[in-house]
Amino acid sequence: IPGDYLLGVSDLGYNNDELSLDWIEHFNRFSAVSQKVAWRLLIFDGFGGHLTKHHQSITFQNLCEEYKIITLYIPSHSSHLLQPLNVGCFRLLKKAYSYEVMKLSRYGNFHVTKEDFLPAFKTTFYKVFTESNI
Repeated sequence: IPGDYLLGVSDLGYNNDELSLDWIEHFNRFSAVSQKVAWRLLIFDGFGGHLTKHHQSITFQNLCEEYKIITLYIPSHSSHLLQPLNVGCFRLLKKAYSYEVMKLSRYGNFHVTKEDFLPAFKTTFYKVFTESNI
């Protein structure tokens, strides 16, 4: 696993305070480097299953303020309308990832393992999520 990836699990399989705080630290470390502006905008889907109490915790929000991250929670079930990345990047990501999986199958690999997933995903992610696409 590359050093700039963050993987985490919880006992219950859901997000919790520890994972949320680890994630915002990771997000800050890697997004602050490339930003020349003072503040960054982090958009969350407002769907109840995604929007946990952890994202609304005082500690989480205080860290966001300290790191100059503005959190915006969009109305649930509206991300397909309000998030341009769904059209501009994620559709392309899905297509490019499908192509990478197809290439694996040409060499007899008909099942994508955990070991196969990250390299294939990383390849497609960097092809699709370019500065011009975002």
